[in-house]
Amino acid sequence: MDQADCEGLWAALLGFAVAGLGLANLFPVAVERAGALAGPGGVAVASTLGYGGMLIGPPAIGFMADWRRRPHGRRGRPGVRVG
Repeated sequence: MDQADCEGLWAALLGFAVAGLGLANLFPVAVERAGALAGPGGVAVASTLGYGGMLIGPPAIGFMADWRRRPHGRRGRPGVRVG
């Protein structure tokens, strides 16, 4: 790896870590708010939609990539060099 790749890698890892910390705190707050507004049914709907999005999202990206005739949906870099 050259130096530019390495700097970009660490910046990307830091960005994903910061985004993960922010989003990890958002989901419980959203579920709590759904429970306050709609009771136990609201918690069930919010949880189902949240976890369903994690299950449906990747296959949906794959189907859209296939439909648009792109062999790789969200591939950023074709390969990673080691050493």
